Amino acid sequence: MSAERPILRTTAFTAALVATIVSVGLMLRACRFNDSGVALALIAVWILAPMIALVLAEVVAKRWLIFGRATVHCLMLVVASGSVVIYGLDVLVPLSPRHGFPYALVPAVSWLLIAVVLVVAAVRTRARAKNHVASSSSDTGS
Repeated sequence: MSAERPILRTTAFTAALVATIVSVGLMLRACRFNDSGVALALIAVWILAPMIALVLAEVVAKRWLIFGRATVHCLMLVVASGSVVIYGLDVLVPLSPRHGFPYALVPAVSWLLIAVVLVVAAVRTRARAKNHVASSSSDTGS
């Protein structure tokens, strides 16, 4: 087994790291007039939670087939880039008169996207495995 890391995995982890740093920075800029350290900490945890969950999913995905691992890596890229783009747009052109709205909405939408995509990938992987087992048993039964 090669020690070389696949490009998709490396890109996904790099994007996740950059997105977490940029997201917190943009959140701190957007909430710069908020004096509550507790509120800022809670918002930071909320916006980082989807990326942390995807990193943990990648750890679990090491036992999955390549399709499942690639799905997690693609989700990392989509969630990372999507969140940074939306937060960045909000800083340049406020998307809502309420400054915290994107920081509440984006993680919720990210969680929904992660759940739907991982469920669909699991069902698809299971169906492929059943079809593979069924075709293998019919080949040996002839």
